Amino acid sequence: LFFLFWKTASIVKKNQFSIVYSNDLPNKIVCEGLYKKIRHPFYMIYILSYFFSALSANSYLCICLALLMVALYYDAAKTEENKFAATDLHNEYMSYKKTAGLFWPKLN
Repeated sequence: LFFLFWKTASIVKKNQFSIVYSNDLPNKIVCEGLYKKIRHPFYMIYILSYFFSALSANSYLCICLALLMVALYYDAAKTEENKFAATDLHNEYMSYKKTAGLFWPKLN
């Protein structure tokens, strides 16, 4: 996960993504690295980290917190994706959604 995190971080840094829940609108679609197959790879990495930590702690509380984080990341992802509806990238993003999964690669 560490390697995937840093590889994805370099893509985000290069493309200067906006902060979640900000009011700005996207001006491009990034489809390189993990973004080829996963629309929100950072959230996927975070979710996996939370679940691996919860499982290693063997704690129901940690598992519940991990599930809460999934809900929060899902909301953040949907908020980010809804921004594309207000841009000229809407149709291109709809095509991208058909090939890339939300948090996990699509099995095509």
